[in-house]
Amino acid sequence: MTGRTGLTAGDKVLITGGAGFIGSTVASACLDAGLVPVILDNLSTGRREFTEGRIFYEGDIADAALLDLVFAEHPDLAATVHCAALTIVPESVANPIRYYRENVTKTLELIEGLVRNDCRRLVFSSSASVYAAGSSGKVDENAPLGPASPYARTKAITEWVLEDVARAGDVRAIALRYFNPIGADPEFRTGNPNPEPPHVLGKMITAYQSDEPFHITGVDWPTRDGSAIRDYIHVWDLAEAHVAALHNFDAIVARHAVPGTRHSAVPYEVINLGTGDGTTVRELADAFQDVVPGGLEVLDAPRRPGDVIGAYTGTAKARQLLGWAPQYSVAEGIRDALAWARVRAGMPAPTRQSAAADARSSARASAVVDVLMPYYGDVAMMQEAVRSVLAQRDPHWRLTVVDDGTEPGVPEWFAGLIAEHGPDKISYERNETNLGITGNFQKCLSLVTQPLVTMIGSDDRLLPDYIGTVRALMRDYPRVCLAQPGVEVIDENGEVVEPWVDKVKRRVYAPRFRGALVLGGESLAVSLLRGNWMYFPAICWRADVITEVGFNPNLRVVQDLALTLEWVRAGAQIVVSDTVCFQYRRHAVSVSSERAHSGARFAEERDFFLDEAVKMDGLGWRHAARAARLHLSSRLHAATLLPGALRRGSRNGVRTLAAYAFGPTRRGAGGSAAGSGAAGSGSAGSGSGPGSAGSASSAGSGPGSADSASSAGSAGSIGPVGSAGSAGSARSAGSGSSATPTRGPAR
Repeated sequence: MTGRTGLTAGDKVLITGGAGFIGSTVASACLDAGLVPVILDNLSTGRREFTEGRIFYEGDIADAALLDLVFAEHPDLAATVHCAALTIVPESVANPIRYYRENVTKTLELIEGLVRNDCRRLVFSSSASVYAAGSSGKVDENAPLGPASPYARTKAITEWVLEDVARAGDVRAIALRYFNPIGADPEFRTGNPNPEPPHVLGKMITAYQSDEPFHITGVDWPTRDGSAIRDYIHVWDLAEAHVAALHNFDAIVARHAVPGTRHSAVPYEVINLGTGDGTTVRELADAFQDVVPGGLEVLDAPRRPGDVIGAYTGTAKARQLLGWAPQYSVAEGIRDALAWARVRAGMPAPTRQSAAADARSSARASAVVDVLMPYYGDVAMMQEAVRSVLAQRDPHWRLTVVDDGTEPGVPEWFAGLIAEHGPDKISYERNETNLGITGNFQKCLSLVTQPLVTMIGSDDRLLPDYIGTVRALMRDYPRVCLAQPGVEVIDENGEVVEPWVDKVKRRVYAPRFRGALVLGGESLAVSLLRGNWMYFPAICWRADVITEVGFNPNLRVVQDLALTLEWVRAGAQIVVSDTVCFQYRRHAVSVSSERAHSGARFAEERDFFLDEAVKMDGLGWRHAARAARLHLSSRLHAATLLPGALRRGSRNGVRTLAAYAFGPTRRGAGGSAAGSGAAGSGSAGSGSGPGSAGSASSAGSGPGSADSASSAGSAGSIGPVGSAGSAGSARSAGSGSSATPTRGPAR
């Protein structure tokens, strides 16, 4: 297995419960991926027809003789996907003994058989029902557990068993947790054998078929529309996640390796599989009405005893470790579930185009962008930025402004906008006390409600097609974590400019391409560490990605790249486009230039780059580690500030800048990097993240920004050929509650 990260084409995988809804779909996904499924199922709930044309053994997972026969005839089985289980919650309450015997006791027998036959890779198809029933909103893998039914407890117990067995070194295991699968195999080879699924969608289908109204029980929950929230995920997305776990199995469990040994502390991982933002009951009903002919009568009703707000899972960890994200919409899941019902009734299977094309386009077209604006500074420029949002041709946006200042008249101006456009489109609030740069950015993130996020500067401008452009990029490249569109720089008067530094960035640091380009891995890390050509205010993020990491209060200069490199190291990809749809405003005056010319900012950059080099070494990325240790663009930035320091007569500044620019790299006092606990990284003159200083060029880059730097800076324009580079801004040097904060949050 040397050099492999998991299973590859031609490998065989044992799938227990492979004749059931989930297992049969996983088997289909394995076949499509070039893997060879070997199915073991007792057909207590599975369907024999789901095994046609596949290697199939009928029998129980606890039958030791049968399991040994399977391995005798297929000694090259490389892994097991364990889907076999009873799954009906009310049935588990009525007959818990049966559920514990089938789901727990027999799993122990299965594990013994796998160990006996030396098949030690195990992917467990678990359930997000193991989380505490009171959990509301998005749950991650660290959320408290509290399974509320015997079924859920059998899943939790099995997970604990696997963790303990993995700790003992007998197996390596990955548990995949999810809520409600819907839909069917896209080729309609298999689907849900239950004609009335026991979740809300099943009740909706029953109401529609019976020509009865569907009742939304509870419309006063603290969700985006008042109805409870659930997590409906297309079964094919789940199946592909299981395949991704097989493909990346060895790399995932290797994350727990003990340094200096060949052993792993606990080769066991839990990963949530979800949609990232869940689906409210009302949204599910709306999607259902869009799919079915004649519509569905929907009525509001009070809560019932025992009703809960619900929960949903994010995709952040799955995106990191599996390189996976859901690609099918709820509407497609509904359409496929209804199409499968027709197939089950003996009617011809629809083509993929007729069954899902309309649902895919309409549902993906509905993704909304949360436009966040952490505001402090010039009122007129902020109003211009807001108007650029209102002028978007694509209406799928929601603007949230968090005011960290005290300028008069601003709350009243927003009150008028909200009255005109409605609170669903615009939200405004003023902080009672000044939070500072990072605090205000972090507060903005806490207000995210939509699946896509962009955090623009309060003096920037969106061109009319910005929302449409980034939504199309995120739709067309569903596996990327962020999209960087094209950017152009404007001056204080709104005129488009291109200083020499932007030309340097475009020609030296940014990738050259036409159209759109997906980047990732070590090559992207090297590119960003040589010179951060990305532009934070123009980036559109997946909400679960940017909120998962957030902003590190210990970083002031390199926040933007810190966020990006965190995900690059974890295996995420980004997409860049040459479509210019964002205008970044470069200001000629900097009120933070004294700090830049004193060289104080470079202590953070130096320690950051050294920390980043260690992290890259840990991944075996030698070229990226070398780029981090050299950090030439950061040194060049310091060198360009020397003339200014000389003019100011700052001897200490000259010495500090010269030592950094031309001397050997040394770690700061205490031997630890500033902000080393953050995911981050940064580049010279990055200036595009919260609290960052300006970027390339001696001109400042925003009200209250630090001087921009030479080709070291981050915030860059990405021009017609997709290259990037321009001045980043650092619009407020303070953090926390500064008595006299400088103007505007930094980027």
